[in-house]
Amino acid sequence: LFQVDRCAYALLKDEHHFVAKHVAVKQRKHATKMGLEGKKMVGGGVVKPLKNSLVGMCAETLRQQYCPRTKESPTEIHRMAHSMGINTILATPILVSQNKFAGAIVISMAKEDAFAYHDKVLVQDIASMLGKPS
Repeated sequence: LFQVDRCAYALLKDEHHFVAKHVAVKQRKHATKMGLEGKKMVGGGVVKPLKNSLVGMCAETLRQQYCPRTKESPTEIHRMAHSMGINTILATPILVSQNKFAGAIVISMAKEDAFAYHDKVLVQDIASMLGKPS
């Protein structure tokens, strides 16, 4: 799990948008901004619509979302990720009080179907800790 190719987090901005912040990449080619040209920057991140995104699906369902093969995804952002060499995306919601969506952890891998069950559980546990009040 800790050999991830790309890691980011998203924070809810309003009911239709989130702010994406890229945290780490393993290879320079995975640092490319995916379709972010012309997007509004906020606090070092990029404002993106929730609609048609895994982050948006997390916000809707309050559940972890998994795209094991970006090349087979119907969404444009996943096909862009695939063109950069990203083949798997895992988005895990950060929930406050266990039922209010605050954002998501988004982890991407070059390998297809890269996350085992225990990897998904670990990321979910991390997201749960982030949503707890201090």
